[in-house]
Amino acid sequence: IQKNQIIFEFLGCGMSVIWTYATGGASKERFARKHDNILMYQKGKTFKFYPDRILEDRTEKSLKRAQNPNGARISTDNLKKLPTDVWQIQALNPMAVERIGYPTQKPEELLKKIILGCSDEGDVIADFFSGGGTTVTVAEKLNRRWIGCDISRIAVSVTRDRIASIYNSKTGIERKSDKPSNNFSVEYHGVYERDLVRELEPLAYRKFILDCYQSVPKQKGDYIHGFKEDRAIYVAPANKNLKKDQIEDFHFELEKHKINNGVILAWNISKDAEKYVDDLRRGTQGPAIQIIQVKLVDIDSNEFKGENIRFINKPVAVIKSIQKNGLNWVFDASASCGTNGSEIHYYQWDFNYKNRFSPYTKSHFKDDDKAGNPLNENKKIEFTFNEEGNYKVALRIFDKSGAEANHVIDIKAFKALKKAS
Repeated sequence: IQKNQIIFEFLGCGMSVIWTYATGGASKERFARKHDNILMYQKGKTFKFYPDRILEDRTEKSLKRAQNPNGARISTDNLKKLPTDVWQIQALNPMAVERIGYPTQKPEELLKKIILGCSDEGDVIADFFSGGGTTVTVAEKLNRRWIGCDISRIAVSVTRDRIASIYNSKTGIERKSDKPSNNFSVEYHGVYERDLVRELEPLAYRKFILDCYQSVPKQKGDYIHGFKEDRAIYVAPANKNLKKDQIEDFHFELEKHKINNGVILAWNISKDAEKYVDDLRRGTQGPAIQIIQVKLVDIDSNEFKGENIRFINKPVAVIKSIQKNGLNWVFDASASCGTNGSEIHYYQWDFNYKNRFSPYTKSHFKDDDKAGNPLNENKKIEFTFNEEGNYKVALRIFDKSGAEANHVIDIKAFKALKKAS
């Protein structure tokens, strides 16, 4: 399947739609690529299909024929006809107002036609390769519920900002309502910020670690917190060293419940704890205990790329501000840095931050990077406030691993030149 094909699993049976467009380059080495294939599938014999909602314009010739009183009438609307499997919808050109810069972005009109023709309001639209978020944006505008997924945390952030700004923007297709139809949350799975996890309440932390270890929470006594197959699990506290007495108590409870194998999941392990487990391992009596360290892993290592729980540090976001001339300011984030062995490559700004990030700047992405990795063009930016007053300026950054950090500063914008902050 080509990378630019869209797959939908709720319509048709081995069918496809040809999406054709005029934009794109020409070539003397091959036929110019002017279409994408949209594959359609269904589960079961029944499915939703509403062609009357996505009627197409007639050609001038067919319009004259439809107006003939003796001719066949294809629909009750003489100006429209039922849709075919060839759709002529203009692709986004580089100057389109709707364009956000994401390399695989599709026009909202295309997703509107698919969603209107194949679902009802309140249905769930799912896009598991959401990229720049066009599918979920159109679903929100059309009063559908939605699920968006992407392996890139940057793609998730771009989608989040796009959804949040729907009701402050008039780009793309017209929305059905002026009020958000659904609340939404952002969840990250597989890569987690270390500090956020370790600051969880003890019970929430314990549940999170058990879930990550793919074990079943089940309390027995004070030191057995869950099970993975026949192994009992003890989750040590996040911010304390694992000590010998904790292992002794866990060992006692394993014996009490006649459990032969135990696993301890711990961030920090003291030397006496390691020695005690080694001593137990040499013995022939009693349950066997294994210690697994929950730890940070270098993002460039093979260990990080393996099937494990990934923890990352937050980068450091720093804003330096200079009043250049009256209400014109320069904001510099060059001092920001990553803490996971990677540089910052995604900068966004909000010059009127009100506890909800509304990006002022668009993301610019590398043309040759289909993974959607942005450039550093917004590291330093100049901005002119519309009027005098007090403002909160917010910066959001991402490093290569997808770790995110925000920084907010207060600015007093006056026409008179003030000392730089």
